[in-house]
Amino acid sequence: MTERYIWHVTLDSGKTRRSPRSEVRDEVLVHVRAVLQQALAGQHAEVIFGCTLTAAAEGRCVLGTVWMPLGGSASGGNSVPIVTIGVAEHSRCGGRLWRLMHDVADRSGMPPLATDRNDPPQEPWCAARIEIGSVTALDAMEWLADFERCLAWAWLERYPVN
Repeated sequence: MTERYIWHVTLDSGKTRRSPRSEVRDEVLVHVRAVLQQALAGQHAEVIFGCTLTAAAEGRCVLGTVWMPLGGSASGGNSVPIVTIGVAEHSRCGGRLWRLMHDVADRSGMPPLATDRNDPPQEPWCAARIEIGSVTALDAMEWLADFERCLAWAWLERYPVN
């Protein structure tokens, strides 16, 4: 049996890699799936270290943003976006999501994206766009790539097999 994988793309750098399903443990997916469900229900779902996830889905695609509290603590104050993550399971929504992630990027103070808005990878893919709040979240950059991959697999396997 061939191992399943996603294309994991960082829009800011253009870095792309195949991310196999075997990189994510099943118990991690259970947790991330619960976080994703809360976010899709309109909540700021706790991810880690006071960071939260908001998300919206359309068809077989999902778009989420990870937020970090200003000051780096869960003090209940304002939050800033640190990364936006798109996951496309099917081309019916994948091309539109890819272009959306390029078109709505507020790049003020940030370098331009390295990827082409008209050249999405083949589905399934996970794309991450670093947001302006990331300058205050250097510690978060260490775990965000792992979270992006876990979120993608949680979305792609959102209906667990019994």
